[in-house]
Amino acid sequence: MKIIIKLYNLYYYAAGVGFLFLAKIKNVIQGYSSPKPYSINDYKKCIEYDIEVVDRWLTHLLDYTNKSGSLIDKNVLELGPGSDLGIGLYLLSKGVSQYNAIDVNNLAEKVSTQFYDHFFNHLKELNSSIDIFFLKDQLAKTRNGSHDKLNYVCHEGFS
Repeated sequence: MKIIIKLYNLYYYAAGVGFLFLAKIKNVIQGYSSPKPYSINDYKKCIEYDIEVVDRWLTHLLDYTNKSGSLIDKNVLELGPGSDLGIGLYLLSKGVSQYNAIDVNNLAEKVSTQFYDHFFNHLKELNSSIDIFFLKDQLAKTRNGSHDKLNYVCHEGFS
């Protein structure tokens, strides 16, 4: 029985190495374009994904601490934020005092303003009291390189 388990483990290990190799080849040929399984141009899916990530984080935090944690006045660090800054904007809308993200790949610079327009509209639908002007201001500052509450830094040395 132990031999069978070892063979299964070896098989899955080899399959994993094979898939990593294929992913590396794809990234060398096409470049790294998205951590999500769909395009950043699919606004609805990307927005739902960003919201779901934060909501799941909060659920896991509640499960881990056995108490509901408030995000108000907290500083959040995200490693590898992905293709857009939706998670950071959503966290700011929930009262986070500062969102900091670092990444190797600067994917967020390629995100269109239309994506963020859709994102802000979605946030407004979720909660009409969200200060969209504040969020737009933070995004503009970040995109212009003058960070404030929404900080995004990319550098190859982070790898």
